[in-house]
Amino acid sequence: MRAAEHALRFLAKAGVRYIFGIPGGSVSPLFDALNEVPELQFIMSRHEAAAALTAASYARNSGQLGVVMAVSGPGATNLLSGCASAMRERLPVLAITGQVRTDHMGLNAAQESSPWTMDMAASFRPFTKASIQVPQASELTRSLRMAMRLALSAPQGPVHLSLPLDVQRGEVGTPLVPELGSIPSVGGLSQEQLALLVDFLSADAGVILAGSGVRKARATQAFGALARRLGWPVVTSAAGKGSYSEEDPLGMGVYGQAGTPAARQAVARAERVLVLGSSLGETATASWSSELSVGKRMVHIDLDPAVFGRQYEPHLAFVADLREVLRQLLAVLPERPLPPPPEKPTGSSSGLIIASHLEALAQGMPRDVRLSCDIGEHMMWALHYWRSSEDGFDISINYGGMGSGIANSLGSYLADQRPTVCLTGDGCFAMHGSEVLTALQYRMPIVFVVLNNSSYGMVRWGHRMLFGRTQEEFDYGTMDIATMARGMGARSFRVDTLADWPAVLREDLFSGEVPTVIDLRVPNDDPPPMGDRVRTLKGG
Repeated sequence: MRAAEHALRFLAKAGVRYIFGIPGGSVSPLFDALNEVPELQFIMSRHEAAAALTAASYARNSGQLGVVMAVSGPGATNLLSGCASAMRERLPVLAITGQVRTDHMGLNAAQESSPWTMDMAASFRPFTKASIQVPQASELTRSLRMAMRLALSAPQGPVHLSLPLDVQRGEVGTPLVPELGSIPSVGGLSQEQLALLVDFLSADAGVILAGSGVRKARATQAFGALARRLGWPVVTSAAGKGSYSEEDPLGMGVYGQAGTPAARQAVARAERVLVLGSSLGETATASWSSELSVGKRMVHIDLDPAVFGRQYEPHLAFVADLREVLRQLLAVLPERPLPPPPEKPTGSSSGLIIASHLEALAQGMPRDVRLSCDIGEHMMWALHYWRSSEDGFDISINYGGMGSGIANSLGSYLADQRPTVCLTGDGCFAMHGSEVLTALQYRMPIVFVVLNNSSYGMVRWGHRMLFGRTQEEFDYGTMDIATMARGMGARSFRVDTLADWPAVLREDLFSGEVPTVIDLRVPNDDPPPMGDRVRTLKGG
């Protein structure tokens, strides 16, 4: 048996279901070996960057390892942005890249990226927990097992392996396929820590700030039960949107970037702040607002101790698994009479064309829809105005790559086949819109809603607010996205006014096996809710 087949059999035995990527010469032994391992399904993206983002999204929404493969040289460098995004979000991704034969290294071989040239393994190290070039065939499966265990161990993150062609092709006999083994886990709280936390939660004037760690812990239901038992209002970071239903009276929406008035008010009124699974970065904290700390006591719980005390010094900080902490709390916190939920001021969408379009879209969606949100002006509108259900929102905001939401929607859909809408913009669609072809090939009925305003909207508005002027090039000609989508084989619609929505939404958009693209024409003079982002860019 060749090392490539043995390694793939290990991945299948360890529970891997999908491999994302693009084939090519330096990974051809691995792709040939896929014929012998039918448990693994290959999902062929249209760009390696999208493949890495799809793998990361699959990891975020399934709780499983995301695996991506690409060739050496340009294929590998194209993976770097997706690995960087996974590193920022602490997502378990295994990136496998090919490499030229070891006896060809240093000879200027085609697509060579060995230590004699640009050293691809070294290039990945800043963006991964580890990056290794496997030296020989007998080490391949063992290296995969170590990489997988490292990626899945807390705090999770991407790991990269560079595999020379002769390593993949090498004969290894018929050794047993090893078990992955149990992954070292971070437990819950000690009894002493739990008692301190219960005492902290005994106050009435508190607020919970939920980050992306709640969803990654697969703990949204337990988190919802805790919030309702405490009666504390819930605000989320942008990355944590979807951790709690914003339709619930306690769900105040996003605090931070493009945050809601209700969230800002809930934080302002609180005397205690419980932070769950958030790194408390810029987008989570309204650009590190003092509202979260002045006159308040904070408890911060996360898997990664590196996030504690960066900008806010918590009263208590616990390294613990959120799912286990929530189980512990629900077991000991007594039921208690709760005050009526706080008032929930809402920003009016009257006269705001894009917000009104989002409301019209939401009214036609099933309750279990998940919105995969891209990066751009449309993101600001969605963070502020889209009312997410529990586990109903997905975004890669920390690294913030345009087009990431398109790739994310594929990984999100494959995680649980939940009705999926991708909200993106025309600028993002120009970067990764070809992933509609991937959705079409693999029969994913994803709905892509493209806000088409013929400009890099968020950049344009940011420059106006910062400098009072823009570059003419920020506005470009209108793309006929509906026609482009039909040319790819997708179903498409064009929406020009609110009156166009009823006819579109009468269609069964999530039935069948064909993606839908909605070309939503909107003006570029509708100012988005930019929040504190501009103030940060100004240096204030």
